Amino acid sequence: MEPATPKEALNNAVGEVQTYLDTTKDYLKLHVFKMAMHLVTSLGKIMLVGLFALLALLFLSYGAALGLGAWMGSTSYGFFAVGAAYVLIFILAYLLRNRIEGQLLRHFSHLYFD
Repeated sequence: MEPATPKEALNNAVGEVQTYLDTTKDYLKLHVFKMAMHLVTSLGKIMLVGLFALLALLFLSYGAALGLGAWMGSTSYGFFAVGAAYVLIFILAYLLRNRIEGQLLRHFSHLYFD
């Protein structure tokens, strides 16, 4: 068997590089698809859990407002008390927004880079 000529060796090298590039392209497509599907399923789960949490919070708030209203002697006082509690929670979340943002960034960067 004769050694390959430089032209044949170059053609073989070009063929190997082309195969490598095609394989890398397919891998990247698969990786992007995997990340996109992970994002879509995570968002779907978050939205579903968030919807049920919001419904639970709505009914619990309504019940608390009615209960507090009966205890305070006026239904409107109960609703004001629950509303004031939500305003306090909002203010606390606003003051802690940088910490919350940092936690979210860490969580989603783990999802993206792993």
